[in-house]
Amino acid sequence: MTDVESMQGDTLNILAKEVIPYLKELSVQGPEQTARDILLGWDDTMSPQSAGAAVYAYFWQALLEQTFKSKVPLWDSASLESSGPQRLLLTPG
Repeated sequence: MTDVESMQGDTLNILAKEVIPYLKELSVQGPEQTARDILLGWDDTMSPQSAGAAVYAYFWQALLEQTFKSKVPLWDSASLESSGPQRLLLTPG
């Protein structure tokens, strides 16, 4: 396998390896605790069969939205859902 083939087939999410450990100290209950526990037990790979990958994708989108929606013009989930994140780059103003 060439280096390029190896990189394209790599599903390890390096950023998740950095972020997920911070969730250990959170005091949560119910569905949030279940999601946190899934993430803490996840192998950080974004494979289609991975429950952890699905939870992380949702978590990451929510984290970005909560972090930036008050700071980035046009950051609202309805417009992002209808036309994708590229809307932020393509909308004049």
